[in-house]
Amino acid sequence: MLTVLGMNCARGRDKYNDAYWKTRCECGTEKDFAGWQLKTASLKHRRTHCGCKSFKREGIDITGQVFGYLTALGRTDKRDTNGGRIWRLRCDCGSEIEVAAWRLRSKLKSNARRHCGCRKQTTRGRAFKVKNDLTNKRFGKLFILGRSTQQHKSGTFLWDAKCDCGTLLKVLGAALVHGHKNHCGCEASSGEGVFGAANVAFKGVGELSGDTWSHIRHTARVRDLTFAVTKEHAWELFLAQNRRCALSGLPIQFKANRYEGETTASLDRKDSNVGYVVGNLQWVHKDLNRMKWKLLDTQFIEYCRAVVAHHDAKQGQGPEGQPGSGAAGLRGLEPNPTSAPGAHILFCKGPAN
Repeated sequence: MLTVLGMNCARGRDKYNDAYWKTRCECGTEKDFAGWQLKTASLKHRRTHCGCKSFKREGIDITGQVFGYLTALGRTDKRDTNGGRIWRLRCDCGSEIEVAAWRLRSKLKSNARRHCGCRKQTTRGRAFKVKNDLTNKRFGKLFILGRSTQQHKSGTFLWDAKCDCGTLLKVLGAALVHGHKNHCGCEASSGEGVFGAANVAFKGVGELSGDTWSHIRHTARVRDLTFAVTKEHAWELFLAQNRRCALSGLPIQFKANRYEGETTASLDRKDSNVGYVVGNLQWVHKDLNRMKWKLLDTQFIEYCRAVVAHHDAKQGQGPEGQPGSGAAGLRGLEPNPTSAPGAHILFCKGPAN
């Protein structure tokens, strides 16, 4: 409670042109306040004490009070950067920490302190143990012996592992599950790694990776095409074609990993007006698939023959004008009725040579 002693004329007036008044708090402290600070109806701005009863100061004694898992033991002589008093507290686990008083009653989860940090570690460790028991499992060259008593700085428990080379090490469970750790480092010097089906994070089938299949499925959905085929069927089709292009017979492949090789295999639809369904698919070379575009197989083959015949005729290797040679081999050219509206695609009605 404040007692007004009188106006302090020597100090002048504040920015609102209100006079300052000298007051005495019940704690004995004398302090000047503007008149509006004493008369305002706003509880936020009204002054009823000199500041001694502020939670950040010495007014409120929280000794013995419980905040979550923390019990206040007493105040220290320290203050934080905000001017708040720092208190010593004991956690239920037995640890003692020093925390600013304002953080104990903060309603923001990011600022509030309710434990010394042990609860976060215990919860994360137990949850990982129950949901992901990695004991006796193998990840690449690493065999998991069991959970270690040592914890990562994030609070997650580490796992004891033994590499095929005989090295013992501790590793994060998340690194094992997500395929980021498959050996102790013995393969780092040679640049070798665990890729494909040998990797625990591999989601594909055979040499067809999960990333490649996801890309094919995504492009189909973007174009609003029916996608009713599995990656297992696509891989069986690739093997049935003996790893060769269905149109040219050229060898096609999938890259060995993200750093080496090149993917030349491309999943093509025989009829571009039909989606990705069983019976309408074939693996072709990616360059031929780009050239074929929306043509049918027969149309594309006729154009290829015309190109070859015309080229041979220009080089003097084929008689110009014979059936199947040059432009004369393409008879009855007319718009393709199966093409998209506005697309000027032609096809040949004459016999193939």
